[in-house]
Amino acid sequence: MILRDATSIREQARYSAAPQDERFTRFAGYAAVFDAVDRGGDVIRRGAFAGARPVPLRWEHGAEIGRVESLVEDRHGLRVIAASRRAVAPGMGLSIGYRVRAARDLKIGRELIGLELIEVSLVRFPMQAAARVIAVEPITPDSRFAFRTTLKARGTFSPRG
Repeated sequence: MILRDATSIREQARYSAAPQDERFTRFAGYAAVFDAVDRGGDVIRRGAFAGARPVPLRWEHGAEIGRVESLVEDRHGLRVIAASRRAVAPGMGLSIGYRVRAARDLKIGRELIGLELIEVSLVRFPMQAAARVIAVEPITPDSRFAFRTTLKARGTFSPRG
């Protein structure tokens, strides 16, 4: 389920200067940006992720390294909050794995208007230059309960994993 929420991404995941050697790292960012042409010529339109549910977090579309806990489609794009077992830093690239449900052909590329989200990946070179990690906060084993409690209070808790 995509949550429609006007809360800013920086409010949902505050940047922390704490060391990144914790068991998990919580981060927020944009996995996809609307109305921007990617390196393959495709353009994702607002509403393309209707019905999306939390998905695995992967490294370079391969090994699973965590989970996406929140998906929010806002005016800018598909905003995610995720927990990773790898170190994460602001500015790292994000990418999505998807199946096309509805598209229109353009002269170069496609206009993507319906997508089935399969996974979100941390990547070195995203297809969309603006698909990036925005904020990072480490998760310690002791803080996991507080994190889940906060997500439940906002209605964004996913009982998966």
